[in-house]
Amino acid sequence: MNDVYSLIGKSLYSGDPYPSFSVDEFRIYSGALYGSDVAATQVLGPDQLLSAASPTLTVSKRGGSCSLSWPLVSPGFTVLSRTNLSLGAWVPADTPGPQLIGDRWQVTVPMTQPSKYFQLQR
Repeated sequence: MNDVYSLIGKSLYSGDPYPSFSVDEFRIYSGALYGSDVAATQVLGPDQLLSAASPTLTVSKRGGSCSLSWPLVSPGFTVLSRTNLSLGAWVPADTPGPQLIGDRWQVTVPMTQPSKYFQLQR
């Protein structure tokens, strides 16, 4: 679709006033962004782009919990888990969802029996 009338901050209606603001950064994406994408780009700043590559998942034990984290440049992932590596459905493990902690996305899950396997999915 070619849109001849693409304006930033201005309405197509001639009676609307011009806005009073400045644009610090402008990017064009090939699709809609998730809220986590917008949050990551805000923290990363104007000189870094989001990554399309699959991130490396880092795991650390803290008390009775397990913290799973991955790089800030890889937003929009969900942590899935299951108790058998080859059988059963992968189910969301992240409640309330990934949190932005410093320069990483993080999910903390309780350590339970039986063992659980985790994966990231976008």
